[in-house]
Amino acid sequence: MDANAPHRPNASPGSAGGEVRPSDPPDARLGRVIAGRFEVLALLGQGGMGSVYRARQLSVGREVALKLVRADAVGDARIAKRFAREMEATTRVAHPNTVRLFDVGTTDDGEPFLAMELVPGEPLSAVLERQGRLPAGRVAWIGLQVARSLEAAHARGVVHRDLKPANLMIGDLPGQPDHVTVLDFGLARFLEGGVDGQGTVLTRSGAVLGTARYMAPEQAQGHAVDHRADLYALGVILYEAATGRPPFTAGTPMALMYMQAHEAPAPPRTLAPDLPRWLEALILRLLSKDPAARPQRADEVATLLTAHVGVGPDGALTGARQRRSGAWRSWLLGAAVAAGVVGLGRLIWPLLAPDPPAAPPPVEPRSAIVDEPASPAAAPPQAPTPRP
Repeated sequence: MDANAPHRPNASPGSAGGEVRPSDPPDARLGRVIAGRFEVLALLGQGGMGSVYRARQLSVGREVALKLVRADAVGDARIAKRFAREMEATTRVAHPNTVRLFDVGTTDDGEPFLAMELVPGEPLSAVLERQGRLPAGRVAWIGLQVARSLEAAHARGVVHRDLKPANLMIGDLPGQPDHVTVLDFGLARFLEGGVDGQGTVLTRSGAVLGTARYMAPEQAQGHAVDHRADLYALGVILYEAATGRPPFTAGTPMALMYMQAHEAPAPPRTLAPDLPRWLEALILRLLSKDPAARPQRADEVATLLTAHVGVGPDGALTGARQRRSGAWRSWLLGAAVAAGVVGLGRLIWPLLAPDPPAAPPPVEPRSAIVDEPASPAAAPPQAPTPRP
């Protein structure tokens, strides 16, 4: 299997696309009503442990993403544990950028299921496969939302451990384009006490789980991992989105894991010279081999990205701020156009205005002494004539 094979859109739970084609083998689950509550409508995709269906929740009439154990893995105790882990992790984390869990249970045959939010849009993996590298502003906006989701998960003691573009759904909400939803906590692990500097990882060393292309060095080497492994994976995602290629490629997962642990990535600006230096610096910090050299918390990453994206810490304000920002830019543009019109008018008007009428010839001032007779009132008084 090629370690660099792209993740297909229909492999992501919660996806609204990727339904099976009519030529695909029939699925016995289609049309069934699961646990008396969910009518299975269509297959959305299959992953390593489960199949995800578009289903209708009969009690409220809404469509959901229904995750069931793959038909060929029914009865596998390891898969059942992963289902239970995903259920607990998704239940712990409530955040606008994290998929919502609606219901859990078992089928009449005893198979576990998860009913989750049916997220509109497509996986980031499909976006990158179609568009290649993304503009830096878009990369920062997507990264900010992922960091916020991780901040909420880590605060609840949840480490995702399988963060990758195929598990990030991108969709447009009213006033908020490129809304990100983090999916698939099937490989999640839990920290005692959350991320407060005292948390410990509830897992054993020697187990290597995850996707090699996005795997932290300590994870690739089978060491115990904590929340900083998720931050490394975020760095890989940002690198790939900003440059159009992942930091490491190889023919096998083992070769990729060796590169993650021992080789330095090429600086992103060597592949994308127009990338802002601050974003390159953040990506390289996230990709540090030593977890202590990375940003230590997801909220540190979110704070830095917020400063450059220009939104507040409350995600609910993002759309309104974007609209206000757009209105302000429109006002400035209108003012600039108006000023340009006024300035142009001042230049053109002297050329188009009619000549002013000729001024009358000047009139020479007349002297009151030379031209005007003396006023009787100004004559000197006459002496009286003497009588004879």
